[in-house]
Amino acid sequence: MTTPTLDSNIPIRRASGNIIERKYLEELRKKNKAVAMVGFSARHRHLTPFDDPNIEIWGLNRLHQQKWFTRTNRMFQLHPIKYLQKCVGLSAGDRDHYEWLTQKHDFPIYCQKAYPEFPSAVKYPIWNMRRKYGDFYTSTLAYMMAMALDEGFNHIELYGYDMEADTEYKYQRDSAEYFIGLAEGMGVEVFLPSNSSLIKGGLGMYAYETTEVGYRQLLEGRIIQLQNQKDNAGTEYNHILAQELLLEDLVKTYPELQEELDKVREEKPMRAGKINVITGAQEEVHECVKLFDAHYNALGVEIESGGEDGTPKE
Repeated sequence: MTTPTLDSNIPIRRASGNIIERKYLEELRKKNKAVAMVGFSARHRHLTPFDDPNIEIWGLNRLHQQKWFTRTNRMFQLHPIKYLQKCVGLSAGDRDHYEWLTQKHDFPIYCQKAYPEFPSAVKYPIWNMRRKYGDFYTSTLAYMMAMALDEGFNHIELYGYDMEADTEYKYQRDSAEYFIGLAEGMGVEVFLPSNSSLIKGGLGMYAYETTEVGYRQLLEGRIIQLQNQKDNAGTEYNHILAQELLLEDLVKTYPELQEELDKVREEKPMRAGKINVITGAQEEVHECVKLFDAHYNALGVEIESGGEDGTPKE
């Protein structure tokens, strides 16, 4: 299998959208208290500045198993220990991860508690975070962001995070973007790869650069609508199956119900066909989302920049 070529020239942008020169970003790391938070998205995780000693690296969950994840200052594993122990029997990767947690490391691993089973475990200060920043935590990244803000980090870089609307991680996106906005509002600068899906609206500044009304959001809404239709169709199909099983049993005693059983059997493939049609529609909409994203990323947004820090000219 051919290993995909990784683009190391992907621009870095501020959360506000402006592209920033790499050399200026490196200078900011020297001046500021900087941290890079790393996730799993293969689109830009390779841009993580592992070789820059002026920035801390924070990872999470099973990132330690990735060969490209070459150093870390802190790790976060916030799933409860009973869940982790239950996962041990699911895969070799889960077993390896649990064994790794039971070993001593030269960096802290933030957990729900300082579990004695995990020598490097440190209790995450959840109540302090909730008191200061509320309860909007739908991902580990949100907890990491809260801790960085609490400890006075004024420079945050995010790599390996997308949380796209058509993935299993979509429900995690809102709190991640909330904490990015909170950080910016507190005067903390947040930087992301330009191809990250986080903090990315339409095709530019509405009215000034585009009159798009959120076509991608319409597609996302259609995905939700189709899923609701599919759920309802599945319920109807299960109802038909239950009817068929009941009638098959009853017809043995009441032969006159055979006609009703035949009607149910005729209706069953129609119900199954409805599910297949909706599934096909879902696949088409997902393809539209992929095409839209590809088109958007190919277009890019032309930023009128006045310098290497990405600040536009008046």
